[in-house]
Amino acid sequence: MVRNLLALLACAVPVFSAAVSEQSPVNASQECTNPVVRREWRSLTPDERQQWLDAIKCMASLPHTDDLVVEVGKGDIGPINASGSYYDDFAYVHMDQNPVVHFTARFFPFHRAYVHKIDEKMRTLCNYTGPSAPYWDWSLDAADVEHSTMFDPDVNVSGLGGWGDPENDFQLVDGAFADLHLTYPSPHRLRRNFTQYPFATEGKDPQFYTQPWMPGNETFQGDLLRNLTQGYVGDYKGFHSKIEAFLTAHAAGHQMIGGDMGGICPTGDTECVPGATFTTNDPLFWLHHSMVDKMWFDWQHAHVEENFYLIEGGLTPHIENATIYAQYTTGGPPALDFNTSLPNNGMWENLTVWDVMNTTAGILCYVYE
Repeated sequence: MVRNLLALLACAVPVFSAAVSEQSPVNASQECTNPVVRREWRSLTPDERQQWLDAIKCMASLPHTDDLVVEVGKGDIGPINASGSYYDDFAYVHMDQNPVVHFTARFFPFHRAYVHKIDEKMRTLCNYTGPSAPYWDWSLDAADVEHSTMFDPDVNVSGLGGWGDPENDFQLVDGAFADLHLTYPSPHRLRRNFTQYPFATEGKDPQFYTQPWMPGNETFQGDLLRNLTQGYVGDYKGFHSKIEAFLTAHAAGHQMIGGDMGGICPTGDTECVPGATFTTNDPLFWLHHSMVDKMWFDWQHAHVEENFYLIEGGLTPHIENATIYAQYTTGGPPALDFNTSLPNNGMWENLTVWDVMNTTAGILCYVYE
């Protein structure tokens, strides 16, 4: 019976494949001449880290903007809360777009634009002049995430703060964001709850989380990450699926940190639906996704001719079951192409996939160290 049901579901989704790489570039721009270099968080000076931390807190002190609008309106995320901050508005973009920017070909280009735009807004609204979008190099913490210097509260080491108080819903007690108040999914303070085995936690579907015994930090191994960026030559779908899928460094980075970063609902919020929606609450999200972007950047540049302008997939996620997902790891039809729009919820100008394919052209001007 189950086999027949899976077969029917699989048949209900049309066979689909679309790769974009050889069509003529649209509205091509000249390369920028002096790209900034994005650096690993711990390679910044204490003053540089402090500037970034202060800019995030500045964003959280700014009022909500009426520019923010609902575009997708799916899922149980609740309406826009006008009492929130500008930082909350950025979080709401991710909440609203969650159904269309995960498990689709928009994943990499949307998040590249998203990280770029918060960096841009930090500069224009909060006078930030520090390093561009620093990243969290997961491989540095492959041996021990829980005791990583990344979570040292001292800005001379990191400043991001450590793990939350288990007696108080795992709310942070130290670091720059110990008093970071957030609006979504309901008012609360920033939370983190370390989990060594994130793929074994309650609610994980075993058809996707097939190795619940695996420590999350195993996905952070340097050799594994290098093999991802150096391999999958001309195989965007294969590369994408090893970054975004369920047992990956991207997933582990969110779920090991737990709390807001892990999409765990605040205690007492009976209306909240856990998930990827409000993971942007934790400022660590931006460093994590800058690393995700670095992985794409490194893969693009590892084999320029085969990879640089290669992107494949569609705009509809298919995670109904593992069988269908295996066929559509980067989404099903309609197909994504260079002219596909990237959502913004009114928070920044309209962009397309083409606008973010090259980090040293058009609106972008950066490389990674």
